[in-house]
Amino acid sequence: MYIRKLKKEEILGMQKLVPDEWHLDLEGLIRRNYHKDFFYPVAAFEGEEVVAAGNLFLFSKSAWLGQILVDKGFRRRGLGTMIMETLISYARDEGVESINLVATKQGEFLYKRLGFKSDGYYHFYKGTYNGEIWAAIRPLEDRDLQAALEMDYKVTAETRQTMLRGYLLSGYKYVDDLEQMKGIYLPDFGQGLILALDANAGIELIKFKHFKNEALTVIPDKNEEGMAFLNQAGFKRVDQGARMYLGTYSPWLPELVFGRGTAYTG
Repeated sequence: MYIRKLKKEEILGMQKLVPDEWHLDLEGLIRRNYHKDFFYPVAAFEGEEVVAAGNLFLFSKSAWLGQILVDKGFRRRGLGTMIMETLISYARDEGVESINLVATKQGEFLYKRLGFKSDGYYHFYKGTYNGEIWAAIRPLEDRDLQAALEMDYKVTAETRQTMLRGYLLSGYKYVDDLEQMKGIYLPDFGQGLILALDANAGIELIKFKHFKNEALTVIPDKNEEGMAFLNQAGFKRVDQGARMYLGTYSPWLPELVFGRGTAYTG
């Protein structure tokens, strides 16, 4: 048994590791990001067979662990922990100070044993909105891109501009009466990233995302106004996951996150 970086030609066949209920296109995820500087995938091998895998997204001083998976026939052998430790070691060698993840209820105990601390919970809501839509939601333009990236950094405290650039021009903005951008929505980034500088902008973007379209929105428990809207609007809470970190705490602003983009970037 050994662990190393996954080779491109080994991506085909990785899908077998993914539980059906995850609804995750793992092979597609790896292919899209394989040659990106911020992405590092590893796998454990029994002979030539991949039996476990995981990946890491690096954003300068912070990083996210994602998709720690073990083949059914090889579980309870410590492979998940070995994958985690390999990725954590790599992150630290790269100068990362804060390593983050979102844990399932089953995985939370394991991560605490490895030294991860809890930073609250994400709540998963599914539903449709059939009311009015605010007219001041418009497509993002070239002139908005730098401001959108600055908003993302302000909210997340992470330098993930390289990853986000490919999603911005298919995104939307919320503007106030003075034409100032107060929120962004990136529908193609994971489950649909929504960041907003105030609750009104964030809630209007949630309405826009779900307008006559059942979708999933994942929101931090510290965003009380966003959660209150989702509950009052009749959205169904379908799951939750613990946000956890190892090392230095990143001073992000969860009250300004009205929809998490993906599990591997918070």
